[in-house]
Amino acid sequence: MGDTVNPDIIFCDYEMSPISGIDFTKMIRAGKSKWDFRVPVVMLTSHTEKKRVIEARDVGSTYYLAKPISATSVYRRIHNIILQPRSFIKCSTYIGPDRRNPRPSEDFTGKDRRAQTVSIEENPDVSLSKEERDTLMAA
Repeated sequence: MGDTVNPDIIFCDYEMSPISGIDFTKMIRAGKSKWDFRVPVVMLTSHTEKKRVIEARDVGSTYYLAKPISATSVYRRIHNIILQPRSFIKCSTYIGPDRRNPRPSEDFTGKDRRAQTVSIEENPDVSLSKEERDTLMAA
């Protein structure tokens, strides 16, 4: 079974062992695993601080789910991965799913308008709501 496993989705924990979910995701995205580097990675964690959500996003996590997780939240992420897959970006500074929101914004006002960036420096340890985490993952 070992070498023939090709996961369609990977769920990992931010604080798993022997390596963290962050390092695990970096390893996958860098092509240092036996799996396709484009496989969707869902980060599970009890941490909801802004700096951790941004870190998971920036290493290429597809989604970020805060514990306790529900069957509904897992279903929604799987549904989105299958029915609304994100384009994959591979460049010198980032490898992972396209973080831009695939849904057009109602208040879009210009040809090249982008979402405002969130500053970690404002309060890096603040816990974020589900909506705020989802927004950061898509930013």
